[in-house]
Amino acid sequence: MDAMEDRQVQLAAAREGVVQRHKEEWDRHQAIIDEALAENDVDKARLAKVIAETLRIRQEGERKAWGLSAKGETEQHSGFVVKWNIPMEDYLK
Repeated sequence: MDAMEDRQVQLAAAREGVVQRHKEEWDRHQAIIDEALAENDVDKARLAKVIAETLRIRQEGERKAWGLSAKGETEQHSGFVVKWNIPMEDYLK
């Protein structure tokens, strides 16, 4: 395996680590929701909402930074369009 192939393997493993961590974060979030419902705790429910919003924003940015979003994915926000299509490999050169 040459250096470029080795780097691609490392990058794929790092990306998989990001995806796995995101799944684990959502599992922890689900536990908070379950507690809030079981205890009928409005404050925990609010906390779960804030955590969900924070996770969504952070993970969305992280997926884009790692090139995990669909290539050429486009989002609409408040009348302007943001297009992300630069793969992470371009930043690692």
